[in-house]
Amino acid sequence: MVEPGAMKKIQEKLADTDLLKRDDVSGKLDEPTRRALRRFQDGKDLPATGVPDDETVRKLGLDPKDVFRASDGAPAAQQPEDGATGGAADKRD
Repeated sequence: MVEPGAMKKIQEKLADTDLLKRDDVSGKLDEPTRRALRRFQDGKDLPATGVPDDETVRKLGLDPKDVFRASDGAPAAQQPEDGATGGAADKRD
């Protein structure tokens, strides 16, 4: 899931590389954006899926934590790294 406003950031980066026209920056993963993503991914030796993923976003110069939302709806940066509610320091013998 993409954070609100993140698709527009991706599109702006694609427009900066001349792979997407400025007029096509809509904030939506539409066909012009998918084509631009495929061209970008192909040029970076990534799987040309036309869908943003962590590596594509990194190579565009964005932080995936700022782009993708965690599966429970909270921003990825707010998720516990190990998926648990407490770390090893919380365990008692």
